[in-house]
Amino acid sequence: MKLAYISCPLTLGNRNHNWFQAAEAQRLLMQAGYAVHNPAHALMFPAQNQFTWHEWLAMDEVVISRCDLIVLLPGESKGADREVAYARKRGIPVLTLDEALSQRTVRLSICMN
Repeated sequence: MKLAYISCPLTLGNRNHNWFQAAEAQRLLMQAGYAVHNPAHALMFPAQNQFTWHEWLAMDEVVISRCDLIVLLPGESKGADREVAYARKRGIPVLTLDEALSQRTVRLSICMN
């Protein structure tokens, strides 16, 4: 099973929209057979403000380094820009949600035939 990391806006713009966008992406990716790391869950973490932006990104980079791909969701995000740059430096593919889902659909249909 491939591990996908959702890279998305969290604090810029509407936080509720950002959270629900990431949650829906997670649902779709899981239904397509991916294991998913969704950093938007940090928005619900009671101690989220005890860590700096840089500390969160450093933790995210540890997770990203273990992922098979990054799924980039729409919206402005300095954190997502940094995550994508980190992934690309390490040769980790960066895909849109549609690209990730279509790749998985093709793979699943090949396995089933």
